[in-house]
Amino acid sequence: MSEINGDFVNEAERRTPVYKRVGVLVCGSGSAGLAAAVSAARNGADVLLIERNPFLGGQSTAAFQNWFGGPTDILTGFAQEFAGRLDERGGARLLERYRTQTAKTGIKPLTYHIAIEPEEWKYLAADMVEEAGAKVLTNTLVTGAIVENQVVKGVIIENKSGRQAILADVVVDATGDADIAARAGVPMDKLPKSGYLIAMIPGFRVGGIDYQKIADYAREHPDDFWPNQGVPPGDFDGENMASIQGIAGWFSLVKEGKEKGEFPDELAGISLQVNPLHIKRGIGYFIGAHLSSSTKEGKRFPWNAEDVAKVELAGRNRARKFAEFLKKVPGFESSFLIEVSPSVGPQDSRRIIGEYVLTRKDEYEGRTFDDDIALITMTWPDLPVSEAEDDGWMMHPIVEEMSPEWREGRGAARFQVIFGVPYRCLIPKNFDGLLVAGQTISMTYMAHEPGPCRGMIPCMHWGQAAGTAAAIASKQGISPG
Repeated sequence: MSEINGDFVNEAERRTPVYKRVGVLVCGSGSAGLAAAVSAARNGADVLLIERNPFLGGQSTAAFQNWFGGPTDILTGFAQEFAGRLDERGGARLLERYRTQTAKTGIKPLTYHIAIEPEEWKYLAADMVEEAGAKVLTNTLVTGAIVENQVVKGVIIENKSGRQAILADVVVDATGDADIAARAGVPMDKLPKSGYLIAMIPGFRVGGIDYQKIADYAREHPDDFWPNQGVPPGDFDGENMASIQGIAGWFSLVKEGKEKGEFPDELAGISLQVNPLHIKRGIGYFIGAHLSSSTKEGKRFPWNAEDVAKVELAGRNRARKFAEFLKKVPGFESSFLIEVSPSVGPQDSRRIIGEYVLTRKDEYEGRTFDDDIALITMTWPDLPVSEAEDDGWMMHPIVEEMSPEWREGRGAARFQVIFGVPYRCLIPKNFDGLLVAGQTISMTYMAHEPGPCRGMIPCMHWGQAAGTAAAIASKQGISPG
């Protein structure tokens, strides 16, 4: 029997049944979790992948974060394989395809980012997990960590079958919010000086788009779009361009809409995610409804249920208002809102304190390590970097803070570096039996914020490393550290 005691409820002692014992347990099926589960299974481990949604994919499918972000010109490992297979299905387009085409036609693609189709992502993710031999349990929420003497032994889950336990040789936390690490008591990096995190973003899908009209308008008004985010030369069919981060702009229409009170004040502009399937089907995805984690009422955090609920409701209201405005934009006259993403996509969250903490200085100076698991390319603005790790400088301000001056600043001199990310960033400090993969690996806010370590591609690198290491540890009976 339970007992209410003031602000707490005293629960009676209970015995939780063990659902399963496995070699490697991966929690979360986003970019990092998918790579971890497949990599661990391919390396001979007994793998179980659990996911809170009824489908795989994490932010890319549940939040419509369909920009396959990261250094796509040097795709390697699992990320390269996944992107290539997605390309074969028409759910993305790879740089290599455009390099070949450029040599033939002389038409250079605008950019090398990849926009993906979320439904194709779901199917491919499920296929790859099944092919590798990993087991999957969806609609399952992790509610606790099982820890003995600073060693993570498994997790507590809740689903239709009730409350159960899963025991594992190694647990990989790919929840996106370091939920398991937090419940286990792993220390977390402090918040930045500003007190807020990068925005949370609900995406939404729109149908009834006339892409030819969009192309015609973009070519007649090139200054109305961000540099390299208008439309390419030739037929606008998605086959003569690398699928870009977005057709972004319509500046004059947005300005006019704001002056008339027709465009949501909270949104900075219009950014349409495009790939060949979208163009053929007349659909498109928008992720422009950035919701700041800093509000008049206080801070919002993706690990706080009440904050997430507020963001979801606000995002739906913005999407509805935005969809009405779109009808005034050339190419969107007959458009309609299909759906808002099932969940929001936080671009930032907790970050563990690991055996090594990656800093912005490490990235900026192109540092490498003996235990690097990946090398990352980053293009930086040629701005001074202070010795203080958190000096308030933000390369990627939240959308509400963007301005024409900031956009013009993006054209400043830049330089490129290649830096390494050590395996130690996946290992929680003073804890064993647990590896962390995804945007929550051990790095400072200022190392995380520009984006080279939190996009889908780098998160797949962290997942591949975590899954491989977890399999080795499980099979050999050793610590993942």
